[in-house]
Amino acid sequence: MTPTQHELPVYVQILEALKVKLLEQHYKVSWLKEEKTLLVDDVLEIAADYEPTPDGHPFVMKLVYVVIHREYFPKGIIEYLAGIGDNQEDRIDNGNQNFLQLILPPILDSLNPTHDPEMDLTDNEGNEWHVKSGDMGLQGEWEEQPEEEIILLQLHEQLKEKLVEQPGPFCWLKVYTAIGNEGTKIHECNFNNMHWEAGDEQISKIPDSWDTPKVFKAIKQFVMLRRCGLDEA
Repeated sequence: MTPTQHELPVYVQILEALKVKLLEQHYKVSWLKEEKTLLVDDVLEIAADYEPTPDGHPFVMKLVYVVIHREYFPKGIIEYLAGIGDNQEDRIDNGNQNFLQLILPPILDSLNPTHDPEMDLTDNEGNEWHVKSGDMGLQGEWEEQPEEEIILLQLHEQLKEKLVEQPGPFCWLKVYTAIGNEGTKIHECNFNNMHWEAGDEQISKIPDSWDTPKVFKAIKQFVMLRRCGLDEA
């Protein structure tokens, strides 16, 4: 990063670096200067910034991304990711890579009416939802990968009830669960940007079947859900 680039506001540094990566992956990208966002494939706007963490590790940067669809989720899908690196450029690059690998693909895929019938979920009122799961992110020590759909299987019954309450055609789920070498568990479950207590209680049980790690092990995943029938023949 050049000295001039270092003088730019951090949100500009994040979005400029993200724009380069998006173009490399053949997305259509343009700046919306007034909105301070990137427009991706003419359908999604992405805003980004960082949240200062004075007491955090100096090599870790807390980045926040907001993904907006003007019709379907105008208030934005909000995602916090850790960017890790020896300097700010590396931390931004690491955070952007996580965003592009784990978060953006299922959001874009949810706008596509195609779906995997085996992944569809029917809520308690008979509404069918298409499930678009992001890659499962693994952290720590793993000799064998966990079952691919472990999170959705754990939350299946709770989601059937939760989705009945949703007025909008799109919902999103963020899950993180971890266990340390003393058996201490950390977990987080958010639904549509809000803490979901019933879901959090369920995902806290996932590490119970894991072997105790030497240091820690964790999984995280982002999932989009789209009500069946939206703009479909």
